[in-house]
Amino acid sequence: MVTIWDVAARAGVSKSTVSLVLNSSPLVKDETRKRVLDAIKALNYVPNYNARSLIKRKNNSIGIIHILRNTRPLGAHYEWNYGLEQFSHNVEDGVFAALMDSDADISVIKEHFDLSCGKQEMPKILRNRRVDGAIFVGGFDSADVFDLIEGIEIPIVLVTSSLEITGIDTVLHDPSTGSRLAMEKLIATGHRRICLVNCPKDFRVWPKRIEGIRLAADEAGYEIHDELIISPRENTAQSAYEAFKELLDSGHMPDAVLTANNEMVMGVLRCLYEKNIRVPDNISIICYEDSSLCGNVTPALSAVNIQKEVIGHTALDFLLDRINGFKGEARSLTIEPYLVIRGSILERG
Repeated sequence: MVTIWDVAARAGVSKSTVSLVLNSSPLVKDETRKRVLDAIKALNYVPNYNARSLIKRKNNSIGIIHILRNTRPLGAHYEWNYGLEQFSHNVEDGVFAALMDSDADISVIKEHFDLSCGKQEMPKILRNRRVDGAIFVGGFDSADVFDLIEGIEIPIVLVTSSLEITGIDTVLHDPSTGSRLAMEKLIATGHRRICLVNCPKDFRVWPKRIEGIRLAADEAGYEIHDELIISPRENTAQSAYEAFKELLDSGHMPDAVLTANNEMVMGVLRCLYEKNIRVPDNISIICYEDSSLCGNVTPALSAVNIQKEVIGHTALDFLLDRINGFKGEARSLTIEPYLVIRGSILERG
């Protein structure tokens, strides 16, 4: 049986673009439309229109809603006591890449929405019905999600870390698997005193990273040093610096560090610089969440790449499916991470 995926593959477009053509959308370029129609004819594809309950766009726009908390405020805050927003920025790149692939003339409206002040009205672009669907990007708890989506009547997709929730399309990254990959590499390269600079303990993903390093340690027969698992008070470079400096000042010197994100690694690097501890000669580093920062510092940092652009691309595909009338069950897809090795790891075996 020929599927819409087969048509998309033959035409060299996304499934969402095929859906737009099937719905006679004016948003698809003529050249692309012809390619899709030729593929449909060649494959004898017959869409099941009876299974569709199509809706028409009213705005020709979608929303990207970035969730902010007190350490990630909106505005030009470039100092080390604010969050970096690398995750949201790179996911957004993936959304725009998917829009380019779809050949659809859809505008994007962004909104920054603060969850740190407790429950409030839904994001403005949804309240004013300015978009036909929205992608939410950020860290959520289940309660956050249900409070946030209450009353929303348009399609939405969540982009976040591993979250057990039903009824909403979600695209996820997996801190447990990513942390396990990093820990395996550090153990395999002969490191025996590995420090985890985790996120703050009130973050939902805090135990996920603990789970990941323990899985790797158990498999390798490595003994975790509990005193080397530290949790800064806030998700900022300054807080990471303070927690890591306290660890070193107490006499605990690791031979490797795994950090929870870009903020944490920036704080660790500042502390090492001040104490004249060299990377990787004296200490190796792996950062969870690869970014342009990791590739541009010296030495370049090894990192867990969680494929943020792929996450954004997938979220946009899910959203366009819903806007085009897909009525199937909510989908949840976890994008697998992989390890990028750069100059911040030294073989100590």
